[in-house]
Amino acid sequence: MKRPTCGLCQRIGNVCTFPTKRKAPDSRKLSAGRQTRRFSDNFGQFESLTHAETDLLDRLIALLQAQSSSSEKLEDYLAAYSRSSAETHSPVMSVSPISSGEKGPTKENTSLPSATGAGSRLSTQLSTNASESTPKPIGNAKVSLAIPQAVSAGLIEAFFENIQPWLPMLHRPRFLARYADLSKSCSDGFPGLPVDEALLLYGIFALAARFSSSEFFGDVPPIQRGDQFAEEAESLYEQARAISTPTLTYLQGCILLAFYYYTSKPCPHSWILTGVCVRIAYELDLAEIDADEIQNLTPAAWVEKEEMRRAWWLVWELDTFGSTMSNRPYTIDRRRMAVMFPVSDEAWFSETPQSSLKLNTCPGMSWKSLSGGGKLDERAWFLFANYLMSLTLDMSQRKDGVSADEKLTLENEISCFKLSLPTSFRLDTEVLPFDAQSFARSNWIIGTNLMLMTTSVFLSSIKVAEPSHCSHDDPALDTTLPLRIRAMELSRIVTRWSPGYISLSHPFFAASTILPVHLSESSFAISQPTIASSQELGKRLLAQFGQVWKLGSVLLRKSEHNTGMMCANKGKNLRRFLKPPGRFLRKSYVWLAALLSSSLSQSRVLISPM
Repeated sequence: MKRPTCGLCQRIGNVCTFPTKRKAPDSRKLSAGRQTRRFSDNFGQFESLTHAETDLLDRLIALLQAQSSSSEKLEDYLAAYSRSSAETHSPVMSVSPISSGEKGPTKENTSLPSATGAGSRLSTQLSTNASESTPKPIGNAKVSLAIPQAVSAGLIEAFFENIQPWLPMLHRPRFLARYADLSKSCSDGFPGLPVDEALLLYGIFALAARFSSSEFFGDVPPIQRGDQFAEEAESLYEQARAISTPTLTYLQGCILLAFYYYTSKPCPHSWILTGVCVRIAYELDLAEIDADEIQNLTPAAWVEKEEMRRAWWLVWELDTFGSTMSNRPYTIDRRRMAVMFPVSDEAWFSETPQSSLKLNTCPGMSWKSLSGGGKLDERAWFLFANYLMSLTLDMSQRKDGVSADEKLTLENEISCFKLSLPTSFRLDTEVLPFDAQSFARSNWIIGTNLMLMTTSVFLSSIKVAEPSHCSHDDPALDTTLPLRIRAMELSRIVTRWSPGYISLSHPFFAASTILPVHLSESSFAISQPTIASSQELGKRLLAQFGQVWKLGSVLLRKSEHNTGMMCANKGKNLRRFLKPPGRFLRKSYVWLAALLSSSLSQSRVLISPM
């Protein structure tokens, strides 16, 4: 009879080796003896550990009673006692000044013992062997941020000046008042913070560090200054996963970390963490926060509810961006959400309750969501334009196509939205103001027009299920026309965009300057002078974003690479080179196809679902 062959030997052409006889199993008496010796060894360790603990406690108590003036001697005893304890105490996250040659921060686990807690520490020591096992995350642990107070205050200020305008999540007056009190209680850093609050702070530091001018960062390039804080935030995220009941602060910290990953380099971290954010948001019932439509809230209650609305829309935005760029289904069901659009920062910060409107997802009627009267914030118009873009992309990805009525309804809805835009959104007739007070509103207007431009491109790729009766003599006409329209729209938008404020806008805007796969395959269309010039214009925009956000540099490299490949492979099907079969759908963006293919195969996913 032929002996079996294992899979490894079959692949490498080797011959499996089998033992000539089986090893006799251990007898029950031998196993019992081993267990007895192990019990004796453990009991001996227990006795020695008990004596050591008792001796150290007695010496420490005697020293305290004598009120010795030697502080160094007391510190020696405390250090010796701390080293003898195997329990994992509350961590102290320490970030020291760095230079370009250093990798990041250091972590220290230090704490001061107390005589009253000796019993609990001893029981923990006996139940867990710290030298053989890894301590589990502690969701309710206290964390101290050993960061110079001047540096942390500067980073918080930089966040609200440069990040909050496009990531409007925190109530600035309340946030500053909260952490101003903590700063007064300690001259250096924030002592004893819960894990979720520490995660939120490190997320703020990671995003804002690139705008800091502090000497704390040495000669580290601005675009890399947030890396050390992101590493600490990831460590805190692992601890926060042990929180039994998620909090809004925990969700906000995860949102900041996900935005950091997406704006640095799209990777599995950002995709998985976005899924965690979605599920925490559902766990907090943020998707139904306005289902009851309760009015006449007190200013304090309205401010808190608005903060939850903003957290939901940021999670929605992360899900929309990640799913659009990777060409995957959206996680959030847009038909089952009842959340009002956010109001302006001015009304929120002044705690002046202001009415808003909810998104109406009824086909052909959703544009009426923003026509209910009253002045809406520019970000609300941008979010709706983002919704139209996602709706159009979803239709263009249907394998069986859509009906002619569905496409016509969508076209009419987009047209109605364009006609409903305020006059300040019409770039042909209005001049956008760009200064320290108005650049955030102007950037949202730019973003809305970019989303509408992208929506028009996706609209041209929707496949109608019914056969069309019209024919085209020129097969390249269908590809050239939407590209020419896009080129004119991009030129019109950029002429109204102040270069000095491009890098202060939403980093996700950069993705609107690259072409989808189905329109970039035609070398004939790309070679047209108007379309080619718009491609170069898009590259200049990406270069502007790349000065502050790594996402811009990644997109720029992919755009230049794809342009070079098009010139070298005229007439060939580039999809076979750029996109493995079955990996992504036809209309996915060019850059993420190659990027995620390498990232998913080479990167180790460090963040697990909650």
